[in-house]
Amino acid sequence: MASATSDNTDSAESNPIQNELLCFIRQKCTIMAVDDLSKICSDFYREDEIFAAKVLIERVVTHRLPKRTGNNKCRVTVDDLIKVCLDPAVSLPLYFAVDLNRLPPIDINHCDVTAILAELQYLRAEVRTVGQLSSEILVLRQELSCLKSEVQKLPANDHDFPPLHSMNSREFPENQSLPPIRQVPATSAVNVVREAVNSGALQSQRIKSTRKKIVVGSKVSERVKPVVTRRCVNIFLSRLHPETTVSEIEYITNEAVQCISDCDLSQVNINCTNLPGKYDFYTSFHVAITVNADLFAKATETLMCADSWPQGILVRRYFLKRQQNE
Repeated sequence: MASATSDNTDSAESNPIQNELLCFIRQKCTIMAVDDLSKICSDFYREDEIFAAKVLIERVVTHRLPKRTGNNKCRVTVDDLIKVCLDPAVSLPLYFAVDLNRLPPIDINHCDVTAILAELQYLRAEVRTVGQLSSEILVLRQELSCLKSEVQKLPANDHDFPPLHSMNSREFPENQSLPPIRQVPATSAVNVVREAVNSGALQSQRIKSTRKKIVVGSKVSERVKPVVTRRCVNIFLSRLHPETTVSEIEYITNEAVQCISDCDLSQVNINCTNLPGKYDFYTSFHVAITVNADLFAKATETLMCADSWPQGILVRRYFLKRQQNE
């Protein structure tokens, strides 16, 4: 299939170009409405095919076609191609189509018989595959019915299982063959499992933990004393006035520590560090409070309470970076 015009017959025959889209447009632009032709081409052809046709048109015309963008760029680009093909002042070469499947059918008078034949062959192959699957399913159903009939013929109360003996070289010499092993019917095994489930023998039992409990002594002794371990509660304070000093932070931290129950203030160590801030209109501090290990949970809970700090101060846990092994 090829397109031709009476104005440039000699040049078209000398330099034909393969492009299905341009061939289709030049053949149908004179017998179809522009809007219908543009919609058919933009729906049928891919984006790369449309822009490849645009490149071929730009090689012939004296001006460059406008670059279209947006969601409707394919439709508008096809409109530009149709306008060029309808322009009598433009001499276009001959465009021909090799792949007839890339020519969209319009109506019954313009149907592509090749595409219809290819689709028909594909459908026939699908029908043959479905026919083979149905025959295989039929065979499987017959085999399943035979197996069911054989299982129903087996005795349902056959629990005569072979005894389990330890077979070793002492009981069976080398010149004596082992006794044949009897096959257990499938229904007998099913009945045994069913009885075990009904009796509760196969119910999942909770595994008891074998971990021993840790005991901490509470008796007071004057001779033996435990080692006193200490832990550090790291707190981050922010949204403070830029002129806030370390002594003021130590004072409000000391007031917060006094709220900890059963805490010996003489054994509490407070260390405050001024942190560099991102902005100049506030300052931040890192406060490290060292307490006994048995009071660590109480100290953390008390220091992270809003009632322990003045109004408007941001308080949260401060996590130190892990030291990497050199």
